[in-house]
Amino acid sequence: MVLQAPTLKYTLTFMVAILLLGMIVQVQSLNLGTTIRSSGTITLDGSVSPGFTFRGTTLTIKAFFPGYADYKPNVFEVLKDLGIDTIRVYGAGFEEFNMLSNPDGWATELKAFLDLLGNNGVKVVFHEMGDWRYLNSDTHPHARRTTRNPWPFGIALYDGIASSKAKIDALAGVNSIGYNFLTDPRIPFWILLNEPFLDTSTDSGVNVLDWVKQIADYMRSKGAKVTVGHPSIQHGVYTPSLVLPLYRDRIDYVIFHWYDAGTYSYIYSGLTSLINTYKPELGSIPVQNLMIGEIGFERSWSGVTEQIMGDTYKAYFQASLDAGLGAIFPYVLYDLKNSAETWGAIDSDGNYITAITDQYKAYYSAT
Repeated sequence: MVLQAPTLKYTLTFMVAILLLGMIVQVQSLNLGTTIRSSGTITLDGSVSPGFTFRGTTLTIKAFFPGYADYKPNVFEVLKDLGIDTIRVYGAGFEEFNMLSNPDGWATELKAFLDLLGNNGVKVVFHEMGDWRYLNSDTHPHARRTTRNPWPFGIALYDGIASSKAKIDALAGVNSIGYNFLTDPRIPFWILLNEPFLDTSTDSGVNVLDWVKQIADYMRSKGAKVTVGHPSIQHGVYTPSLVLPLYRDRIDYVIFHWYDAGTYSYIYSGLTSLINTYKPELGSIPVQNLMIGEIGFERSWSGVTEQIMGDTYKAYFQASLDAGLGAIFPYVLYDLKNSAETWGAIDSDGNYITAITDQYKAYYSAT
C-alpha cells in the first residue's frame, strides 16, 4: 500500500509519527486521564479505563514517626520515586490519634500528620476505623482481640453504637481544635472495618452488620465517603454475590483483598476472573470505585523468584488497570524491623526489591 500526502508539511508530520512509534516512547493524553505506551502492556484507551484514581500502597504509619523502629526518614522521597500518591496505613500499638489514650492531643496530632502528608502531595486512608473482634476468640485468628483500646481512634464495636457515634462526632469537629476530619480531602474515604465477619456479634452483643449500616449512614450524612475492607460471612465466605448485597447500598467504594504469586498469565487470569465476580454485584457503585485494599505475597514463599516477583506485580497492576479498577494498595511497601516476614517491596533496611519497585514505577508513572 502506498501512502501519499498532498504537501511536504503532512509528509513530515507522518514521518515524525512513525519515528516516535519506532523509538518506543510514552504518549500521554492528560485531558482524558489516559496514558498510551507504544510498547509493553501498559496501554490505556479512554473508552476502556481512565486510569487509577489513587496510586496506592500499604505501609505502617510508624514509618512517619521518629522513635519507632520502623521510622523511615526518607519515606516521602521513596513515595515520590515510586509514583505513590495515596497510602493505606496500619499500626497496632500506635496511639497518637487514639481518643482513649490521648484524649487531649489526638486531634492536634492527627491534623499535624495530615498537614505533613498534604505538604508532600500524599493522601491517606486508615486500614480500619473500629475493632469488631471479640475477646479471646477461638473460632478464627482474624476475630481474636486482646485489647479494648484499638488503633487508630479507640473506636470499638463492643462499646456500642452510641459510643461509636460519639467518636464519629469528634472526628466531625467536636474536638479540641474544632476540625472536621471526616471531609478532609487528604482522607479520601474511610474504611469502617477490616475483614469483619458481618453475620456475627461482638462479646457485648453488638451485631457487626447493624453497626456497619448505622455508622456508614451516620458518617455519610456528615459528608464522609465510606467502605468496608473485604468483609465476609460464616467466618470466611467472601463470595461477592452473598456478601455485597448485605451492605452495598450503604457505602461508596468496594474493597477486596487477594494474595497469590505466579507467572504473569496465571496471576492476570486469576485476578481478572475474581474481579469479574465483583462487577455484577456492584449495584449503583461504579467500577472505578472497586479497589483492591490488599494484594501481595511473601518473598520467602516456595517458588518465588525475582522473575515471579516482577511478573506477579506486573499482572496485579495490568489486570486491575484493564478491568477499570480505581486503585490497588499492595501489601506492603516495607518489610518491618524485628520481623521475619518478607511482604515488602522494600526490605527493612530500605533496599528496593527492584523486581517489584520497577513495576510501581512503570505503572504509576504511566497512569
